[in-house]
Amino acid sequence: MTTRTQTRAASPVQTASSDRTVLIAFLLFVFIMGGASVAIRITYAEMAPFWAGASRFLLAGLVLAGVLIGALLPYWKKPVVEEEDIDLSAEIIPSCA
Repeated sequence: MTTRTQTRAASPVQTASSDRTVLIAFLLFVFIMGGASVAIRITYAEMAPFWAGASRFLLAGLVLAGVLIGALLPYWKKPVVEEEDIDLSAEIIPSCA
């Protein structure tokens, strides 16, 4: 008994959206990787290597801190548990139970 597998072609809207995403990711990658060598060359011409490396790490840390804050912002003020539900006295001091 043979079975047929039927494949559905992606709709033109999905394909165009996917192609656009791939193109944006590729251009972003080329811009960052192409600009990195130029930025390093200019930075090392202007600064000592230690300070150039320190400034790059500082910039990377600030970018990552911004990404972290942006990712955690929706959860920042959301309470994890209600205050009246917390009663740890029995676990902290066994004689209180």
